[in-house]
Amino acid sequence: MFLTRIRFWGRFVGVMTVILGLLTAYQGLTTSLIGVIPGVISIMGGYFLYRTAMDASRLVKNQGNEMSNIRQLLEHYGYFLQVTGTLFTLAIILYLYFWISK
Repeated sequence: MFLTRIRFWGRFVGVMTVILGLLTAYQGLTTSLIGVIPGVISIMGGYFLYRTAMDASRLVKNQGNEMSNIRQLLEHYGYFLQVTGTLFTLAIILYLYFWISK
């Protein structure tokens, strides 16, 4: 049950995160080169979340019997968390920088 949920929502949120990342990168490109960084990080996060969904899909097809698929799912999810944590940290740093430099 939870693998089916991960498969569906991982794909959906992964694709939407990539789309939002593309829009953010494009908007950031119009202001400065530094503005592209959050968009690229979002694209990477969306990619890893999408990969997590694909790994869950393989697990559903194999009835969850392959340990390598579980390892891949957790590896991609770990990358997603790392990229998301980096994005949040960067957002807080940039927010504080622009708030203090007013």
